[in-house]
Amino acid sequence: MWSRSVAINESFSLGTMLPLVDAALKANMAILIMSPNQRIDESTGQPVPESSKNEVHALCAWETYVKPSKYKKLAIVAHSYGGKCVAAICKTH
Repeated sequence: MWSRSVAINESFSLGTMLPLVDAALKANMAILIMSPNQRIDESTGQPVPESSKNEVHALCAWETYVKPSKYKKLAIVAHSYGGKCVAAICKTH
């Protein structure tokens, strides 16, 4: 969700990432959605590994899923603090 107020007052199309996810799926693209603000696993109540900071989560996701992948082209969409997380990835790699 990009903006709860926009999603509620306008539409999910404007306030969420759903249209981008839908377009990527229709284009047969792989998708990785990170949620660095999620510090506790809701199903277990345990801390999420590598989630002490948003940037730590983003770097862990990059190392675990993106770096070893076979993809040569990458599109990144980031919202708000996600931009700083992307900058941390770029600085490290």
